[in-house]
Amino acid sequence: MNFWLSFSLFACVATPATSKGRRCEFLARPSEVPKVRRAGHVNGTVQLCAYTDCCMGFFKLDGGQPRPDLLGCGMMNVQCPEPSCSASKHMDNYTKCVCSSDLCNANMTWMPQNRTDAYMNINAFSDLWRLGMAAIALGTLLLVAVLYVAAQWRQLFKDPSKNPPKILTIFLIFPHECNSVGDFASVWQACLDGTPVAVKAFPAAHAQKFIHERKVFELPLMEHSSLVQYLGAGRELRGGERVLVLELAEHGSLKNFLSLHTSDWRSSLKLAQFLTQGLAFLHSDLYRNGVHKPPVAHCDLSSSNVLVRSDGSCALCDFGCSTVLRCVQPGPATLGALETMLRPLQR
Repeated sequence: MNFWLSFSLFACVATPATSKGRRCEFLARPSEVPKVRRAGHVNGTVQLCAYTDCCMGFFKLDGGQPRPDLLGCGMMNVQCPEPSCSASKHMDNYTKCVCSSDLCNANMTWMPQNRTDAYMNINAFSDLWRLGMAAIALGTLLLVAVLYVAAQWRQLFKDPSKNPPKILTIFLIFPHECNSVGDFASVWQACLDGTPVAVKAFPAAHAQKFIHERKVFELPLMEHSSLVQYLGAGRELRGGERVLVLELAEHGSLKNFLSLHTSDWRSSLKLAQFLTQGLAFLHSDLYRNGVHKPPVAHCDLSSSNVLVRSDGSCALCDFGCSTVLRCVQPGPATLGALETMLRPLQR
């Protein structure tokens, strides 16, 4: 959909007239303090919650032990039935918790999941299998590229009297610098009309990167089950950040999913199928009902830029480094020069 949203990251939470009264331990880096303080008044190392009865905590695992990295009141009104702060899963050496008693986020009880001997024994096999699947996917992409180029050359050297060749000149649009998402954007979970969504927030200093990715999402016919669904764009009312609103993939990135789960052959085949279909669609040059979708090169494909849904399917995301290609019919002068260049090859 191509529409503009104007809403707050707290769109699912009505702003109360008075504080909830929950007291939470507070800890934040200087750069994070302005945003985290929106969840409630801060007095020293204690925050009085304004939106929720939940305390939250993000902890970094150092040597297997959790170290507080970000503490405070919850920024969204979610359920927190547990009175104490505990966790058993982690992603990229970070873990989090929410709890429902005063100052409950000051300390965490870390209970890592036990792995069976069978799982440990197949760990090495899983790594080899993932490398094999990556090699198969790369080989498939290379084969498709070779076949496409061969088809274009075959069309080029056909008898001009029977079927004049259509020579295409390709140029690039949306020039940009390519950086990792973590350098300029953050991703939050929020609600839109009661539906959980993902919100990718760009600081005002990176407005051009927001504009670039929005342009890619808003290309005609840019809808496919193997691409993350784009729901709109807008500006966060209080912070001035530019935001993209996307579907929420429950399992997060493919990198995190594979680090936490053992995938059987059927599940892995489904992931590979969605990934290759998404790339094929992204690279396609589509004309439908008078509307044109140009080819798009992702330019930053990795397991961190593939999202896994709850049904086991996956979707490409993060088009901040993508390049859009436009195909145009050259004029007679360009065709004449190209014909002169190719004539020795036709002998």
